[in-house]
Order: sequence, then structure tokens, then C-alpha cells
Amino acid sequence: MVLVMKFRSLKSLALLMGKLISTIEIPAVDAVVPIPLSKDRLLERGFNQSYWMAKALTQKRYVPVKEFLFRAKNTPSQSSLKRKERLKNIKGAFQFNGSISKIPEKLLLVDDVYTTGATIN
Repeated sequence: MVLVMKFRSLKSLALLMGKLISTIEIPAVDAVVPIPLSKDRLLERGFNQSYWMAKALTQKRYVPVKEFLFRAKNTPSQSSLKRKERLKNIKGAFQFNGSISKIPEKLLLVDDVYTTGATIN
């Protein structure tokens, strides 16, 4: 489902995935933060699947989606890399967008795939 969503540019599948995730018991959070794409990948795909998953996930929870992160460097896709390579590849890829004093206490990060945890870490 993830591969079809990403490589056939099907935003509807991202929304469906977010709705499916919303059925899971998730602790209360102050905001949901999607993992950002690089500008190139966003242009290529046409949408950020993590953002739309986050939007669908929060529809019934009334929790804001906050884009606190931005992609500071363009990185190769994580999918073809081993764990150590993933950790090195993603290091420094994200930066905070805004004032640290305005970050809510409890955040939920949303990404489309969790394999080694390199992106979330």
C-alpha cells in the first residue's frame, strides 16, 4: 500500500492510512508533526504522504497538525540502505522551523514507514 501510494502519487491512500491509524489507541498529544519531504521529492510526488496521513489521523481527535520540521538537506531514499547507512544518511536532515518556546509538550511524529527508526530518532 505504501509503495503504491508513494510511487503512483495516490494521496487518497495516505488519507486511508491515516484513518486506519486513527483507530489505534494513541496517548493524548498536543500536536501531530509530519516528517517533511525534500522540495525535490515533494515536487516529484505532488504531496507529502506523512502530512496527509497526519491530517486524516487528527480529524476525529481535534489535535492540530504542526509542520515544526523542515528538510534541511536532500537525502537519498532510506529504502535501499542498511541500518548504519540509514542513521548516517538521515543525520542532520531535519531542522526545527520556529521558536523552541512554542513547541507543545507532547508531540506525535508521523512518517509513512518505520523500519529501523532512523528518521524518528
